[in-house]
Amino acid sequence: MPSEKIVGSVFVIVGIIVIAIFIIWGLLPFIVPSQVYMLTPGEMTIFNSKIWVPPLYWLLFIPIFLAILLLCLILIWIGATLIRLPAPEEIDIEKLEKELEKELKEEEKTEEKTEKEEKQ
Repeated sequence: MPSEKIVGSVFVIVGIIVIAIFIIWGLLPFIVPSQVYMLTPGEMTIFNSKIWVPPLYWLLFIPIFLAILLLCLILIWIGATLIRLPAPEEIDIEKLEKELEKELKEEEKTEEKTEKEEKQ
C-alpha cells in the first residue's frame, strides 16, 4: 500500500484540479457567450419597478458549485492531514514475542518468590 503522504498528496492535487475545472467550466459560458446556455439576465416588474433577475443558470450553478467546493475542500483537508501525519511504525512480530516471553518469565519469577516467602 502506498504511504499516507502519497495518498494525501494525490487527494490534495485531485481536489485542487477538480475545483479549477469546475470554476472554469462554470465561468466559461460567460467568457464565450452562447445562445445555448440562455444566460441573459431578465428584468421583472414588481409594483411598477423593474428588478434585475439573475439568469436561471445560477440557480443550479451556485448550490452545485458550493457542494462540489465543500467536497473538494474536505478532500484537500484529508490529504493535507495524511501528508502531515507521521507514518506508523511497522510491528515486528519477533520482537513482540520476545517481549511477551520476558514478561511471562518475570511473572513466573515473581510468583516463585511469593511462593517461597509464603512457605517460609
